[in-house]
Amino acid sequence: MKYLLIILLIIFSNTLSAKRIISLGLTPTEIITDLKYQSKIIGCDTWSKGITGTGMAVDLGPLEKIDFKLLKELKPDLIIVDAEFSKFGNKEKLNATGLKVHYLANKFSKNQVEENIKAIAKLIGKTGEIENSKERFRKKYAEYLEMKNNNKIKSKVIYLESNYKGSFMIAGNNTSPNAILKDAGNTLKLEIDDWKTITIEEINKLNPDVIIITDKLIKDLGGNEKTLKIFSKTKPGQNDKVIVIEDWEFRNYGIHVSDMLLKIMGTFNENGF
Repeated sequence: MKYLLIILLIIFSNTLSAKRIISLGLTPTEIITDLKYQSKIIGCDTWSKGITGTGMAVDLGPLEKIDFKLLKELKPDLIIVDAEFSKFGNKEKLNATGLKVHYLANKFSKNQVEENIKAIAKLIGKTGEIENSKERFRKKYAEYLEMKNNNKIKSKVIYLESNYKGSFMIAGNNTSPNAILKDAGNTLKLEIDDWKTITIEEINKLNPDVIIITDKLIKDLGGNEKTLKIFSKTKPGQNDKVIVIEDWEFRNYGIHVSDMLLKIMGTFNENGF
């Protein structure tokens, strides 16, 4: 009887670790990879394809244009979704697939990252890696805290992303880009909680010192020349304070968020560090 129980436990353990996972968003993909379980990711979004270890996963497209037909054909056991995903209007479509979905909480804090690590580890049967993963994250976050006092942004900064309709939207309070900028010392106070399409006139009313835009936004606006012309009507545009980053970088509050915090603070630090 004792040996039978041991065999059953081994089978159960193997069943847990045999999950076929789809990861939508950088946060869950980074955590799954940190838990050394990336070989079970059978599909992911385009942003996540850039993470080491997801090379064999099927590219399901960017978050705003997920291929739901292909997603269903993959027949995953579990789909783990970043909090930012629901902001692309696809949550209803995903729920309609009838597949098992776990949504990460839409909270941007150190404690929430650790909760996400714990939740994902339990879902995929890697609970033995929880503390190791948390410790790696804590060490990285401690580096950020050490630099924070001397390297805060201390400027009013807004983050703009493409609205996928030829214009742009601002990241409100309850979004990962705004959370990252706030952690890094952004002093701009917003009354916008979510993503919102915004005009140049509305941007000027906010009177930012710096505007951060993405390479995708430049593409959607028609290229560098047109983009420069649009933002030349703003104070940051006139003062050469429009910063361009890759479109995925600020859409992730996860394992490597401290790397992004250090990067953005270094950008604003005149002396470098």
